Amino acid sequence: SCVKYTEDGMYCMSGANEIKLWNPDRGLLIKTYKVPHGSVLDLAIARDSTTFLSCGTDRAALIWDVSTGKCLRRLEGHGGRINCVALGGSQQAVALTGSYDCTVRLFDLRSRNLIQVLGDSEDSVTSVLLASDKGQNPSKKALDNFLITSSVDGCCRSYDLRKGLLHCDDLGVPITNVTLSRDGKCIALSCLDSAVRLLELSSGHRLNIYTGHIHKNYALKAAFSHDDAIIASPSEDGHILLWRLVEADLVVQLKTATTASSSSQQQIARPTSAIAWHPTKSNFLVATYDGIVSYWGAGSFSPAITQPPPPPNSIHKSRDIIIGPTKPP
Repeated sequence: SCVKYTEDGMYCMSGANEIKLWNPDRGLLIKTYKVPHGSVLDLAIARDSTTFLSCGTDRAALIWDVSTGKCLRRLEGHGGRINCVALGGSQQAVALTGSYDCTVRLFDLRSRNLIQVLGDSEDSVTSVLLASDKGQNPSKKALDNFLITSSVDGCCRSYDLRKGLLHCDDLGVPITNVTLSRDGKCIALSCLDSAVRLLELSSGHRLNIYTGHIHKNYALKAAFSHDDAIIASPSEDGHILLWRLVEADLVVQLKTATTASSSSQQQIARPTSAIAWHPTKSNFLVATYDGIVSYWGAGSFSPAITQPPPPPNSIHKSRDIIIGPTKPP
């Protein structure tokens, strides 16, 4: 399952076996989109929030109209399931898809043509994004200068679109996600050796490493806080870990609600899968692999704070499952 905020942070979208649009502050379900993906693996919301791109266990990515719920276009051509999608370029007119077939495809949404196929990965592509040197919230005049991918082959590839160069950072361990810092200078890589690695985008130099969570079998997606002071990661044991970005010390470890096993009354932890941090506030959303999304208030975790972090119960904004399951129980 996955979860994403809109550009302004007023709404969010979650995906499991269907896609839902929420007002997270009110816990209000606004719209449900029935999708043919089987299981939704990733979402990308346009900056103007009028359209979004989805992918799943089938071999097609779909462009949707947010208000009408109609599918506007189907992007095809991959030889395997599509793991990840992204939108970028001028007026969000470029769609990117990364697949189990080891390729990344770029589509022009205005001309409806395939722009390019990138086949540099030697294993499944797990995440893809277009980045600007202006950061995650560029002005209208800023251009997406970098195309960044991660792969199970252990490499993070950064394509410099201005210079036509490919930079490859081989970490030697499968990477399940790459995410960009708000200032556009760093990337965080979620790796299958239970570590999140922080790299400088321009040089590939490793700046920090964050450990303490469990990441061995599932595709997990870390996130930067709204001010780049914190990096947060899901964990396969149902926890959420928050570290200070610079010091790499653990600020707090939060635990999501448990669920009853189908064969017994034993309570088991739901593996958390993805984190979406609000673009301007200390709130974040957490998705789990059984299709539950929870809403958290992180309080203040600025590195300048010297007192011990508050206990988890006081950090938890309201109740664990505030916007409910993204699929029927």
